Amino acid sequence: MKDNEFDKWIATKGLSNEAIDLIGKIRKSDPARRVGSGGENVPGFYPSRKMGVTIQFESHTLELAAIYEKEINETVLEYYDQPNQFKINFHNEKGKKLGIRYTPDFFVIEENWIGWEEWKEEEALKNLSFKYPDRYLKDENDAWRCPPAERYAAQYGVSFRVRSSSEINWTYQRNIRFLEDYLLNPIKVKDVTRNFILNTIRLRPSIKLDEISGNIEGVYEIDDVYQLIANGEIVVDLQSEDICDRKNFSLHLSIESLRTHQTIMKTQVENDNSISLRTLDTSIGNKIQWGVEIWEIKNVTGERIYIENNGEFTDLSLEYFESLILSGTVKGLTNKVISNENDNYKELIMTMSERDSKEALHRYNVVMGIMNGAKYDEFNESERTIRNWLKKYKDAEKKYGNGYVGLIPNKKARGNRLPKLEIEVIELMEEIIKNEYENKKQKNKNTVYNQFIKVCKNKGYEPPAYKTFLGYIKKRPIHNQIKKRKGHKAAYATEEFFRLDHLRTPRHGSRPFEIVHIDHTELDIELVCSTTGKNLGRPWITFAVDAYTRKVLAFYLTFDSPSYKSCMMVLRELVNRYKRKPSSIIVDGGKEFESVYFEQLLAVLKVTKKKRPPTKARFGNVVERLFGTMNKQFIHNLMGNTQITKNVRQVIKSFNPKNNATWTLEALYELIKEYTYDIYDNTYHTTLAISPNELYVQSLSDTGKRTQTYVTDMEGFYFLTLPSTSKGTAKVQINEGVKIRNTYYWTDRFRNPKFQLKEVKIKYDPFDVGIAYAYLDNQWVEMYSEYYSVLKGRTEKEIKLITSEIRKQDKLLGVNKAMTSTRLIEFIDRAEKNEVIELQRLKDEALKKIIAPNKGINRNNTDLKTEVNNVIEMSNKFEKQGSKDNVKSLSELKRTKLLEQVKEDLEGFEGF
Repeated sequence: MKDNEFDKWIATKGLSNEAIDLIGKIRKSDPARRVGSGGENVPGFYPSRKMGVTIQFESHTLELAAIYEKEINETVLEYYDQPNQFKINFHNEKGKKLGIRYTPDFFVIEENWIGWEEWKEEEALKNLSFKYPDRYLKDENDAWRCPPAERYAAQYGVSFRVRSSSEINWTYQRNIRFLEDYLLNPIKVKDVTRNFILNTIRLRPSIKLDEISGNIEGVYEIDDVYQLIANGEIVVDLQSEDICDRKNFSLHLSIESLRTHQTIMKTQVENDNSISLRTLDTSIGNKIQWGVEIWEIKNVTGERIYIENNGEFTDLSLEYFESLILSGTVKGLTNKVISNENDNYKELIMTMSERDSKEALHRYNVVMGIMNGAKYDEFNESERTIRNWLKKYKDAEKKYGNGYVGLIPNKKARGNRLPKLEIEVIELMEEIIKNEYENKKQKNKNTVYNQFIKVCKNKGYEPPAYKTFLGYIKKRPIHNQIKKRKGHKAAYATEEFFRLDHLRTPRHGSRPFEIVHIDHTELDIELVCSTTGKNLGRPWITFAVDAYTRKVLAFYLTFDSPSYKSCMMVLRELVNRYKRKPSSIIVDGGKEFESVYFEQLLAVLKVTKKKRPPTKARFGNVVERLFGTMNKQFIHNLMGNTQITKNVRQVIKSFNPKNNATWTLEALYELIKEYTYDIYDNTYHTTLAISPNELYVQSLSDTGKRTQTYVTDMEGFYFLTLPSTSKGTAKVQINEGVKIRNTYYWTDRFRNPKFQLKEVKIKYDPFDVGIAYAYLDNQWVEMYSEYYSVLKGRTEKEIKLITSEIRKQDKLLGVNKAMTSTRLIEFIDRAEKNEVIELQRLKDEALKKIIAPNKGINRNNTDLKTEVNNVIEMSNKFEKQGSKDNVKSLSELKRTKLLEQVKEDLEGFEGF
């Protein structure tokens, strides 16, 4: 709301002046803090359409879910992240009084509710309620509350509420994220198209999404269907049906039709085979399908099931897992269905080992042989045993519809399973292991065992053998052991379960361009200059990879180490190739991703940024895998690859990659372009069971083209990828222009008095510091440096190196001179052949051959004539003004050089 609208609205709420002042302060203040990643949280920012600013989130599964809820909820008028801090007082479990400065997650203004809001995981709230019993508690309505914060809010007549992860409907969350483009940026559906789609549904009530998309035949596109769903013209169940499960997602024309469908489906489930609760065969090794991904069951305990997909693990409560089966979200790849009526058999299924599986299969083969006419003496089992197996098979088949269940060995019938050691000895052994072995001292096992023997003898117990002691050490979780002994970084490799909570929101998204990973790596190859043959070192490559299809959307190759320029340029390449932007990107904690230029670009494009946790490389495994695959399949097969340098002491001169380098940056760029876009993207991917390109094409057909995400103003986008100074503006000095990095830039439009001594927005091209841009009269205008002929074509990196060289010389001479443009130009003239600068120049020249930094800018002859006249007038102005106005005049030589250079640039253009 605008300020005047808000003032009128808030005046009707009957709040005190103090409350209105507090709310006004929150509305105008920046967030109290910048969120950071802790543990396994994935923080970031969301470009809010409702608020017109970026909103921070500390967890992409919790606070981001809250943000989506507020964006879609029409009763939410405004919301602010990380609002004002305030102090709360409470007691811990021992009764000690505590006081902390506390920052809530959001301040929310709804039509009928105003106050602060805090989001917590349900498990975290349970733990905190034990630790701080009067800070978090559940009321009689089973709702979480925070009395200390409520007391603070009550002073102002507003509210405070605690929101738990248990309140979030994750099916609804997945659906609104899928439909986000259509909900927040609607497209127009033609009347004839609308009528055709609605008539199709009218003729076939409860038609499924994949059935209606199969009837398109050029009459409409799937985007039209999704837009009608977002508009509410097609009625669907976003609360319980997953839109990505196209075969089971039903479409209706009225709420009554939807409710009828829900009632029928519920009745079918309840009456199916007279089983009140159906579950899939959860034997270890069996596979299930969730979404488009196949998961393998790794283990099942009494309460949880553990599943794995392509090296990534997760665990679910059995109650939640069964609800996913009932809703059709999780499906089995076999037709075996069992009942949970007999707890004994359910326990057998859940604890069945590989040995049990082999035994059950052996029994099954014998039983099938007998049932198919074989004689008892054909098997190495007694007739009595086989008859017993036959009876168990038939009983289980009659009772459960699956005879195989009856052949699983009953562990409870096997021998004495009681521990042979006294319970006191076992408890003492576990205590010694926990306190003496699992700590930072990293004692060896033999030393800890000797301590255990000593304690046992003192207490009158007979200690077990060393082998038994080692067995108990191995039984304890290896990940926790390494973490306690060596720290979390060392333990990361043994971390058993990947807790990005795939079943809340699909880890790789549900469509192309939903999640894009961006990361850099230094390639294992030495390159040479195409002109001189001089070794230029190893290049860096930045990839943008689509998480859902694993398709390489763009890459950027350079000799410069990762910086904000790499981020900007790879996004520029992505948009140039596809004319569209991603919905969200995942990056690591590198400083280049925190750059104000990069974050500003994402905010303007309305792209959500997520930062993966530190030291958690698996969160970026999509792009990390690409790095490894490309090196193994491609880079390591080229001359000059650096594999051998891993054992640097074995490297001799004739095998040194620096001496064997033959590839140039330009040639390598073309090879990588062919490898990534033509070979890698069209090669069968083991995880996808299809090539990235095939899945990309198929997915666009299923999930929509989403034309509202296209970038139509390419020239405007180009300027978004150009950086500015930290301030973003510069003052126009009379007769001098604007100053950027100690150098003045001029355009003839600065003659207009309305710009003089005014702050104007500026940008510069990091690949050509001879020019810059000023935003005048709602358009970007090109400016020339006062030393255009010298700086033209030089990169920002090169200028920084030159500046560094000058400062090194000043330090050696013991002087402290200001860095001026005059000193810079004099140094360039004097040290043109400086090895460091020359090397950077060669690298930049190679880079310029594979990029088009001015892509998107159209020039015509008239513009070029104007530029020449501007430069001539500028040089005349500098000479006429002289030292009178303290303006650095150009010498006649410089002026002549400048004119010759510009004319040379324009040579060949018609009219010159």
